[in-house]
Formats: sequence, C-alpha cells, structure tokens
Amino acid sequence: MNYKLFIFSVVFLFISSHIVYSQGKKIDSTDYEYKFKISIPVDWVKVKNEETKNHDGVSYVYNSKKDSTISCMIMAFKVPQVKEIDDFIYVLEKDATLNIPQRNSEFTPFDNGTNDGKLAIYKDLLSTELIYYFRTKNESPKPNFVYMLRFITTNYTNKLETLFKNVAGTFQILD
Repeated sequence: MNYKLFIFSVVFLFISSHIVYSQGKKIDSTDYEYKFKISIPVDWVKVKNEETKNHDGVSYVYNSKKDSTISCMIMAFKVPQVKEIDDFIYVLEKDATLNIPQRNSEFTPFDNGTNDGKLAIYKDLLSTELIYYFRTKNESPKPNFVYMLRFITTNYTNKLETLFKNVAGTFQILD
C-alpha cells in the first residue's frame, strides 16, 4: 500500500511541476539589425515577418496557438536622428493599413534612460489593444530606432492585460 502511494505521489509531483514550469516558458526573439529583443510565450507562433524595401523598417506578427483571439505585432524603424515620440504615434494612429482603433485611455509615459515611450489602450466594437511606443535617444552618430509593440485581442481581460504587460516588460532595446 505504501509503495503505491509513493509512486502516485512521485507521478503527481512530476506532472504538477511540469505544468507549472511550462506555463511560464518563453522564447527569446532577437533582431540584431533593428536592435531589439523580446521574450514571447512559448505557445505563440510567428506568422509574419516583413522588412521594407529600403531596409529601414521591419514588422513581426505573433498569434497565440492556444487562444485565437490574441495577436502581437512588433514594428521597428531605423531613423537618422531622435524622433519625436508624439509625431511617431500620430503617424501610426493615422495609418489606414494598421487600422488602429480610437484611443480609449490617456497615454502613460515611461523613460528608461536611453529610450522612452508611451503606452495606451485602444478600443472599438471588435477589439481592444494595448500599444507601447518606444524611441531611442542616441545623440551620437549611431542610428536611432522607433518601435511599436501592439497587443490585440477580442476578449480583453485583466488576466490578458497582465500577460501583455509581462511580455512588454521583456522588450529590450539592444545597444
């Protein structure tokens, strides 16, 4: 009897530890050309990766394999000098091909020293989006970059917002 209980306990501990470990597993995605790195949940898959003809911009799209209502888009652009963040935001908000809904919140600014940005929530009847805008502030001859990190879902919840913020928290601008 004790032997069966012992085997059951070992199997139970193994399965439960595997489930807990796999839920937090992430895959690092790094783009050395556009100088960023982000950790994407292991259950998200890259469905699109495009670079502009002039090689001054790139976009990535990830979708969740578990939940078809979740997408993440990353856009990065090389710019010759420090870009005004509000100008960058204005251009992207007005870009018809991006189809960004109306902003539903005030911008929350943030500053990380060599880069800064803003984030806001956007909403329409179909989806809710949490969008981060970043820019580098290099005064040296090195190129500068601007980034948009866009999380899109048709089923926005506090749990998803936490997930999106956790993923955004892994976004790093490489030097």
